[in-house]
Amino acid sequence: MDVARLIDSDAYNRVPYLAFQPSLVKDIPILDMDDIASSYYLRVSAKDEPGVLGEIANILAAANISIEALIQKGVVSHETAEIVILTHTTQERQLKSATTQMEALSRVLAPITMIRMESLHAR
Repeated sequence: MDVARLIDSDAYNRVPYLAFQPSLVKDIPILDMDDIASSYYLRVSAKDEPGVLGEIANILAAANISIEALIQKGVVSHETAEIVILTHTTQERQLKSATTQMEALSRVLAPITMIRMESLHAR
């Protein structure tokens, strides 16, 4: 492909290999994973008791994490409920800290599932 593109062109009109002019290519710093900002999907397996959701919401609020959507799935067993939380954009560092605190709660029964989400709406 490169040979065909270069047959009739002089040195000033060649298409660069990366399709960008070398003067426009810049190094972009790579962020540490804790510094990225994203929305998140969280799935929490917890005891089906009053106040559990409040404790989780308080931890998220203290970490300055805003909830975009929340649903409690039907009770999995007689004592366990699945809580699904979608967050607004937040730093991963804040979310990791909050999930560590949530997992330390006696009424949270399993490690929290955390998935980064790409937002499709304008920020």
